This record gives sequence, structure tokens and C-alpha cells, in this order.
Amino acid sequence: RGGGEGGRRGGGGAPPPISKFHVGAVGLGVSGRMLLGVNIELHGMPLHHAVHAEQFVIANAVRVGEARLLRIAVSAMPCGHCRQFMTELPGVEELQITVLGGPPHRLAQLLPHRFGPEDLLPAGVGPRLLGRHDHGLKLTPGALDQLPEGLARTAIAALHHANQSYTPYSASPAGLALQCVSGSIHAGGVIESCAYNPTMNPLHTALVAATAQGMKSWDHIEHAVLVERPSSNVLHGKMYQLILEELSPGCQLHVLHAV
Repeated sequence: RGGGEGGRRGGGGAPPPISKFHVGAVGLGVSGRMLLGVNIELHGMPLHHAVHAEQFVIANAVRVGEARLLRIAVSAMPCGHCRQFMTELPGVEELQITVLGGPPHRLAQLLPHRFGPEDLLPAGVGPRLLGRHDHGLKLTPGALDQLPEGLARTAIAALHHANQSYTPYSASPAGLALQCVSGSIHAGGVIESCAYNPTMNPLHTALVAATAQGMKSWDHIEHAVLVERPSSNVLHGKMYQLILEELSPGCQLHVLHAV
């Protein structure tokens, strides 16, 4: 991670503002790509809005199109939250998990008698996480006309990530794109967990993308475009309004509907 401003308005380079406990992780993809991860904490927000380093690695794998993770190395033993989140990965039975260079563990050792996707989904339902997803969403007519000038690309990025969302449990895809004062765009979609609570919402994954791409402070976020179906079981708009007011005062949230 690069340097950052830290403190209340910290971003990708800041120390975790609540715990002050740094966690680092790295994943090895089947392509040979190395995927880095760190923990993210949001000052002023409930603790469940934090992103764990292992989740960061997995969201990073989704972001770059990695098909499978072979290994995850972590600087601290994965918590139960992260162990549960890993059950969504394809080939998870073969995934090797190491802590501080110690011997590799299988997830079955770290999470025996687990509750997994097979407990909720019919056999053969797919694709799993890291597979190719396309929900076929389209923006409602005139949606782009609601936006201030210069946000069309941001909206298209949010739509793209909504369509790529992994939502086998709620059928509620959504995408969020953050546009910074520099014009850079960082976007993400939903990554669900069969246990629900470890689910990463689009703000989580967009912040992962921003951190991975070097954002130093959340204050740099100027606009956020959320794309979701108004009929979905899970909606994000009202919650994001509150969070973004805390992360980046002055950030404008634009909610677009898709069908």
C-alpha cells in the first residue's frame, strides 16, 4: 500500500482508523497473477461495513477476471467471517491457506461442518463466484439524461458491474461506480455469501477497486452512481447516502434504475 492521509478521511493508504490493526493478504490465481489485499475500515460507520483483507483479495480477483484462486496467504489467521466467505470460491476444497509463512491449511480444516452454497442452491446451479455472470440489465429509458454532464461513463461502469454481480441468493444485482475529482472511475458489484452477513455490497467492492488503483483519500470521491433494480429484494440507495456523507462530504449520489 502507498502512503495516505490517515485519520477520519483516510482512504486506501490510511491505517485502519478503528482497530489500528493491519492485515495483509495475497492470493495466487490460476493464471499466475498475484492479488494483494488489505483490511479497510470506515470511520464513523458500524463495524460490519469493514472489508477484511481476504475479502479484498477475492474482490480483486473478481475485478481482474481471475478464474480461480489456488492459494491465499494472510498475515493473521482468517476469522470465521472470512472462512465463510471463502466457501463461495470455485475449487475451494483445494485452496491452500497459509498464515505468516506457516504450513498450508485446507478450508475444511479451518471450517469443519460448514454451511455452504450447496445448502441453499440446487445441485448444478452456476456459475459460481469467479465465473462469468451477465444479468442482462439495461438502464431505464432516459436514465442517463438524469445525470450531470460527464457522468455517462461512470453510469456505464456501474451498469457493467451490476450485470457481473454474484447474487445467487437474493437475485438482487447492483453496481456502484465512484468518480474522483481527477476523473478516475472505480466500480464494483455485489459478491454474496450464502451466510448473508459476509456479503460484499457494491460500495465494498468499489472501495476495493479504488484502493487497489491507488486512491489515497476518500475525500477524492466527487460522484457515485448506483445502478439497481427498484424491485430487488435488496436496495442500497438510502444506506449509501448516509455512508458517502461521512466518507466524502460533498459527494453526490445518483441512483439509476435498471430492468
